[in-house]
Amino acid sequence: MNLTQINAELKALSLGITVEMRGGKLSLRAKLPPKFKSKKSVPYQQRISLGLPANPAGLIRARGEAIKLAGLLACNEFDWSLYIDEEGLTCEEWCARFKQDYFHRRADTAQVRNTYRSDYHQIFKKLPLHKPITEKILVDTLLSIKPDTRQRKRGTVALTQLAELAGIEVELGRYKGNYSHASRQRRKLPSDETLIKVAQSIPSGRWKNFVL
Repeated sequence: MNLTQINAELKALSLGITVEMRGGKLSLRAKLPPKFKSKKSVPYQQRISLGLPANPAGLIRARGEAIKLAGLLACNEFDWSLYIDEEGLTCEEWCARFKQDYFHRRADTAQVRNTYRSDYHQIFKKLPLHKPITEKILVDTLLSIKPDTRQRKRGTVALTQLAELAGIEVELGRYKGNYSHASRQRRKLPSDETLIKVAQSIPSGRWKNFVL
């Protein structure tokens, strides 16, 4: 069975998938959901490299992979992680995956977007986005945030969740600090004596009577 025959069979089955040969290697072409970093929001024509040689054995396997892909798409079970090696993905790529997963589990409302921006995006942009994500990078990023602050507390939560998604075992809770709303520095109000002196210094008029 050659490439032309395989694609004719796939077309007859109305799978919407073709097998291509590029540089002596086989790949699949189909309308697929956007990748994690893509700015597109709807499926479009993309390729999946199979890394298979364009020989009889490779062609037979590519045919099977095409049918398998069609099944995943039909059942709405397609996931790019099945075809992309996660090892060595950058911080930026993991952040993009996190964002996609975050909005898959929540309604895309203005409030949810604001929460994501303040609780996650503001933390993730501190990461070295073009470096592969590691335990050390996550710890160093968290420690770069001033301790005992609301931002450090948010950073602990956001980076812990990102680590879980990336399958990195790291204990960040120990660096959370002691921030709480009660720990905010209270505003220092002037004493009664100071207020009286200020009121007495106001020229006569209705404002003075209002203050007193």
